[in-house]
Amino acid sequence: MKLLLSKEPIVEFMEEELLNFADWLELLGTQKNNKYTILYRDEEKIYINPKAENSQEVFEIIPVLLKQKYLNKRTEKIFDKVEKLVDKKTYNYIFKIWHKWREKVIQMELHSQAENIIKQIKSKRLSSKARKNSEIIRELFDIGFGLYEEKRKTDYQKGAENAFLYGYMLGMEEHSSCI
Repeated sequence: MKLLLSKEPIVEFMEEELLNFADWLELLGTQKNNKYTILYRDEEKIYINPKAENSQEVFEIIPVLLKQKYLNKRTEKIFDKVEKLVDKKTYNYIFKIWHKWREKVIQMELHSQAENIIKQIKSKRLSSKARKNSEIIRELFDIGFGLYEEKRKTDYQKGAENAFLYGYMLGMEEHSSCI
């Protein structure tokens, strides 16, 4: 999966003549529109037709809209402005762009948090500590997996959950001893 490089999209004007076949498929398929006003391409780029009606206003409002983290009153006011500037199909497409963008930004933020946690894990040498407990972790997994039951369940999720909860319990014990 490709992650965003920035929380702000690249918004540019692009002439209709520069659209390729894939762009038209996007317009006809997702937008259900045979006219080009706005196009979301390459995960980070949004193109606006400079010849479209109100294109300058749309160009200015899109970055402001995509900075909105939640659908709240401020975001709704911005969408109300957009609705006055474009037709219904384009408005719906812009809403889809906003939703996709929010998902991508959330994924980027989660990825960043996960990388920081991995750095903390490495700095505290948790991997080597986990290796010391590997036998008990394996046994917890096998019990959850159903290896010892008469009728084997093969529940991978339960095995992984047991191992995770053991690690969580150790972390909570370590945390409470620090307080």
